[in-house]
Amino acid sequence: MALRAHLSLLMMAMVGLSWAPNARAQEEGLPDDATPEEGDAIRDILISASVDDAVVVTEATAEHALLQVLRHGPAFERDVRSDIATLVSNHLQSARGDEWLSKVVERELVRAMQKNPKHEAQHVEVAAFDIPVRDHPLVDAYIDYFTGRGREHFTKWLGRLDRYKPLMEPILVANGVPKDLIHVALIESGMSAGAYSRAAACGYWQFIKSTGAMYGMRMDFWVDERRDFLTATAAASRYMRDLYREFGDWHLAWASYNAGSGRVNRALARFNASDFWGLLEYDRSLAKETRHYVPKIIAAAIIAKDRARFGFTNVVSESPLVWDDVEVPDAVDLRAVAKVVHSSVEQLRELNPAYLHDVTPPGRRSKLRIPTGTAPIFVAWLESVPASERLTYQHYKVQKGDTLSTIAKRYGSTSNAISEFNRIRSAKALRIGMDLIIPTVRAANVRSMPAVSQATPDKPKAQVRPEPTAKSRRNPMVVASAKKPAVKKHHVVKRGESLWSIAQQYGVAMDDLKLRNGLRSTQVNAGAKLKIF
Repeated sequence: MALRAHLSLLMMAMVGLSWAPNARAQEEGLPDDATPEEGDAIRDILISASVDDAVVVTEATAEHALLQVLRHGPAFERDVRSDIATLVSNHLQSARGDEWLSKVVERELVRAMQKNPKHEAQHVEVAAFDIPVRDHPLVDAYIDYFTGRGREHFTKWLGRLDRYKPLMEPILVANGVPKDLIHVALIESGMSAGAYSRAAACGYWQFIKSTGAMYGMRMDFWVDERRDFLTATAAASRYMRDLYREFGDWHLAWASYNAGSGRVNRALARFNASDFWGLLEYDRSLAKETRHYVPKIIAAAIIAKDRARFGFTNVVSESPLVWDDVEVPDAVDLRAVAKVVHSSVEQLRELNPAYLHDVTPPGRRSKLRIPTGTAPIFVAWLESVPASERLTYQHYKVQKGDTLSTIAKRYGSTSNAISEFNRIRSAKALRIGMDLIIPTVRAANVRSMPAVSQATPDKPKAQVRPEPTAKSRRNPMVVASAKKPAVKKHHVVKRGESLWSIAQQYGVAMDDLKLRNGLRSTQVNAGAKLKIF
């Protein structure tokens, strides 16, 4: 019924659409799997619409037959609507599948919009934009989509836009590009740090790794700065500024941001076009995604800057992000930080989306964002505890024969804890060479500031540290804050240990271990004897 209604809607929308007969449709016979009755009935429908003698034939011409039916609109409205749904649509659906039929119908819907443009871009106040706005049927098509079928998603995007707009716009302006380029991020990711494409593009601005590296973003096991709302915005500003300098045209710059400047330059030369809109005249000039990309950005900007006009009066804006910046000298567990600053891990993740494993990178200094007003508490805590008490995690590379349970047993953890921390949904997902963060204690044990009688916004309650258990006496890392590792001058590397985990065990810097033992890399082999102090 939904398909039949969709076809009926299309027919009403496409009054007067023209079509070009397909010669192959008149040369081919009926498909082998079509009964004579089906073939005759479909032929009758097409002939009644004056579609010459076209028939539904092989898969190559099946689409042609459906398009003829779709494009004749109201001619079928009264008498043969059910026949279209049952004979044409159902026959082609069984031959080609739902996905194909949906794409053909959607293409015709866009086509109908192009024939009856609303010229929404002509009604905007141009002075309100610092990006060029262009009137085009595809712009109208995407305005119709975002205010219609895509309204629910676009409403959520607008709520996120309200959170990040005050943070991103000043960066765009500081880098000499229009602040309204923020709508590129809106289309790229829906303003989500976790957005990830099939092409492995990531983050708010959807950088692939090679381009991210070109613009100075760090991407490794611990951190992915493509996910950071400040770092990625600065990189995107510089990238688009470079593209604008190359083309002297923002629409071509956006198309290049999507497809690459090489493809756009080749298309301009091949089709002798002077701008993006000239390329739109040729279906094969650019990929469909790129041809629709620029109109989509313009449509999003038009709606976002005049929400009331388009009925977006119920947008729930996400709360603004405010924070204190602090610097940490080494790895720090976000769970421990959350306890110290009376926050949640979820809030710290929102402030620090680039950190992939709820822990700041080991062996180097890092910036950490914490809730505003909590910096004094955190700095005091950081200065008062040894490195071994700042986190309760170890880094491990999966080896042959490992299972979640054996790894958990080796490090005094649990299978559930390892699965949750590394987002492993099934034990079968474990692979040799996979890097894992092993939480040796499920809940971080945080040594607090000096005891106070009660908690206040700037003073945490005193915490009672747990007594060492028999198990923790055998493995000091099980309860890091309960018992400090014994002071040793040397350490023999065990299977599964890394230089970083050894450094954490003894509360020393990894760089010091490398220097002290003449190591050129962080690789250490089982059985090697390391000088600790």
